[in-house]
Amino acid sequence: MRVFMLGWEFPPFISGGLGTACYGLTKAMSGIGTDIIFVIPRPVSNPFSTHVRLVSPREGSKLASPATEFRLDEFERVSFRTIDAKLNPYNTPADYDLEKAKAERESIRIGTIRSVTADSVAPGASSTPPAAPGAHYAGDLMNEVARYANLAGEIARGETFDIVHAHDWMTFPAALAVAGASGKPLVVHVHSTEFDRSGQNIDQRIYDIERRGMHGAMKVIAVSALTKTIIVKHYGIDPNKVEVVYN
Repeated sequence: MRVFMLGWEFPPFISGGLGTACYGLTKAMSGIGTDIIFVIPRPVSNPFSTHVRLVSPREGSKLASPATEFRLDEFERVSFRTIDAKLNPYNTPADYDLEKAKAERESIRIGTIRSVTADSVAPGASSTPPAAPGAHYAGDLMNEVARYANLAGEIARGETFDIVHAHDWMTFPAALAVAGASGKPLVVHVHSTEFDRSGQNIDQRIYDIERRGMHGAMKVIAVSALTKTIIVKHYGIDPNKVEVVYN
């Protein structure tokens, strides 16, 4: 089986709580013979570690910053595609607004990304690219989510896979687009919900994305029984569709 996996952190590229969970999951899946294409945001700066090997830049992309493929020595069956999109799971939309204001005050020079042609835009994703590419921040959180979806859709068109696996809400628009375009089944992996992060003061935009992703998936993975309860109660998901897989 070959899995097209979408996430926003993985050590040593980007380290954090979800990255650690993805590391263990991916290592176990690789160990039983599953091939994985793991798409993560942000380009890798060399050297990240001694066991990161550049395989080859992606050629033929219509985008200004094509994806680059990397492999880790300890993951024989996993290849990583890094793309220029600034997704920070620990930032809220308000945090992104503050970063944007700071960048504008400091007059950070930001380039522009060439427009994605109509036939290279992932279905369901915004066809208007944000003004800022690369590792610098510009645009808001939702623009970056749409940008990630566009770039992930571009990568998926050049790959063969059997299933799409997406980690948390920021990857759900990309996952829905890739699954819709490829006709492959989608599994969404919920590590936390908007209710976990914000209590009852949820961001409606994020909630809507989470709900669409869960309803559009063939299966929903929850990291705890509590998370499953929230998914069933607040998102209207059939409990038989939700599997609990502890990190």
